[in-house]
Amino acid sequence: MSRLSLGAIVALFLASPALAQQPVNQPPDAARIAAAQAYLDATHYDQQMSRTVNAVIEQIDRSFDLKLSADPAEKLPDDLVAKIKGIAASHMHAAFAEHGADLKRGTALIYASHFTVAELQHLSQLQSDPVIARMRDEMPQIAADTMALTQNLAQQESEKVRAEVKTAVEDYLAHEGSKPTS
Repeated sequence: MSRLSLGAIVALFLASPALAQQPVNQPPDAARIAAAQAYLDATHYDQQMSRTVNAVIEQIDRSFDLKLSADPAEKLPDDLVAKIKGIAASHMHAAFAEHGADLKRGTALIYASHFTVAELQHLSQLQSDPVIARMRDEMPQIAADTMALTQNLAQQESEKVRAEVKTAVEDYLAHEGSKPTS
């Protein structure tokens, strides 16, 4: 939902502070939930989720290709790689198809718990702005690209962590590992 969150953040900067009519730290009531659902409809939530799933699958495919090309000795046959990618894509699509309504309801509750009715209505109105509409159209790919960037950073850090943990374990075993544990 990062694409929606980014849109909400941008829209909030454009929104007037006078719109805040009720504290947002209260559990959402029916009116806030309805306003949040209307906001998701204004953002073309279902279409955005579908496009986001496709962008994520493309990113997973690229990541998979990079991992496979890292060690030529472990190269899998192309037809097997295609089958594996197909299985992953099929499961992603099926999961979102099966749980899409629950995700949308949960997302509406999240927005309803963070924004007032007036703010959600204003956010909905902003969706017709051409720049917001363009951002909404670009957001699935931006989210996938951001995910790849984040995964790359996490991978770099995990290699550092792995090296430090290995050193710590080796040091422990060399110096304290022979002591009995009680």
